[in-house]
Amino acid sequence: MKKQKTTLADVTARRDAAVADEVAAREAIAKFEADRAECIRRGGSDDEIDRIEEQIKAEQRRAERATARIEVLGAEVEEEARRATESEQLEREARANAAADTAAQKLTVAFDQIRASLHDALRTAAQADLLIEAANRGIGSVKEPLPTVESRCRAREPLPRRILSEVEVVAWCYAHSGHRLSDDQAARVRSGKDGRGFVPMGDTSYPVASTSPANIVERRKFMKRTFVPAQRFPTPSDLAETLRIPGFRAGDPPIWEPIEFSSPDAVLERLAAIERHTNEAQGAPEIEFIPIDASAHVAA
Repeated sequence: MKKQKTTLADVTARRDAAVADEVAAREAIAKFEADRAECIRRGGSDDEIDRIEEQIKAEQRRAERATARIEVLGAEVEEEARRATESEQLEREARANAAADTAAQKLTVAFDQIRASLHDALRTAAQADLLIEAANRGIGSVKEPLPTVESRCRAREPLPRRILSEVEVVAWCYAHSGHRLSDDQAARVRSGKDGRGFVPMGDTSYPVASTSPANIVERRKFMKRTFVPAQRFPTPSDLAETLRIPGFRAGDPPIWEPIEFSSPDAVLERLAAIERHTNEAQGAPEIEFIPIDASAHVAA
């Protein structure tokens, strides 16, 4: 019959049971010793004392057996705990390795796809831009030149001003120009009975009225408008001039490095250079001579 595998929980339960048994035995010994003392005090017979002492010895043997089990099972608990810790660590390592292998495979596939897709897209765009350049040379000044590939897909139309709300308000303004006062200026206005007022001159602690027309203010209606200003977006730099993507594996050439002055021809030349570098990645062949038998003489 196959022996069942011992678990940490099983050994711990048995050890705890032995501890409980030892405690119970020690309590029983204390009780029987108290009974023996009481029997002696009241003049009990030797037979009665012998029976109590037999019970004490039995409990002492029980306590000794429990102590021995505690020692043995305690060592097993420590060993099982060590094995469980090692097993858990191995499981953590296995899960980590599996996750890392999966991620590494995905990353490898992704970078291979990025390299192939990017090079193909840049090559296609450069070839199309060469056709655009040739076509634009024939247009002259009669029509607008044809836009390049990137300007067709990366340029963004300007956004018009967008009005969020309009509310009619009454505010102070200069009577001669109609220019609205700032909030700070409006807070300093000294108003008169006719609905007009003036902006104090000099020290605000002792305002002095000015009869100059340029200093007279009055309240008028304004439309308070909240809006988002119109936006224009700058033309982005060519991807060939800004992209920087390193090679994926050790020794791989960069997938792309910026070209200082981009042009369709420069892009195609760079792609050809990358392809040559990739094909030559194994290195140039070299020659070496290895002696076969240093002591042998070969006749001419």
